Amino acid sequence: EHTHVSSRGVRAVLALHAVDHILKATAEVHANSAALIAAKHGGEAAAGAEAAPEAADMGFTRPRVLILCPFRSVCRELVNMMAEMLPGRRLVVNQKRFEEEYGAGDEGEEDDAAKQKKPADWLDLFGGNSDDRFRIGIALSRKNFRLYAPFDKSDLLICSPLGLREVTGAEGEKKREFDFLSSIELLVLDRADVL
Repeated sequence: EHTHVSSRGVRAVLALHAVDHILKATAEVHANSAALIAAKHGGEAAAGAEAAPEAADMGFTRPRVLILCPFRSVCRELVNMMAEMLPGRRLVVNQKRFEEEYGAGDEGEEDDAAKQKKPADWLDLFGGNSDDRFRIGIALSRKNFRLYAPFDKSDLLICSPLGLREVTGAEGEKKREFDFLSSIELLVLDRADVL
């Protein structure tokens, strides 16, 4: 059960599953691409060889994982967990911008005193940056963990429902973009009770 007591552990499992899914899918694409290239070059040398089998390992677009979460603070926690658990400690591109936009922000002493009177579950949920209008694309490469990647060039999308709605638009609007959703393989709703 996802409560304020178990939220960090649940998010760690969620982050691990998302990263594992992306890394395995990427490894499969690289292996199949190498096999297709080898079959192509080997097929030219051997007359009458069968055509290389087509690998259906890539979707129409690059994003494979979509995580919907309620607030920027939750997104920040997930991104930081994912960056920590990546093999080889990849370079995090745009980390400074991310911390500025998704960090706790400026809070006065009055706000801190008022928050201390709140219950623990409220503090866990609203204690950080509680802006619910955000979206971020994350691209993984061999050496980089790139934040703020364009959605069509991202492996992972983390959005609030409002942030996703801003991109996808509503029926009848002129500017709508939703093609990036066509290849989503894993959808996670973090704190669905709050969404």
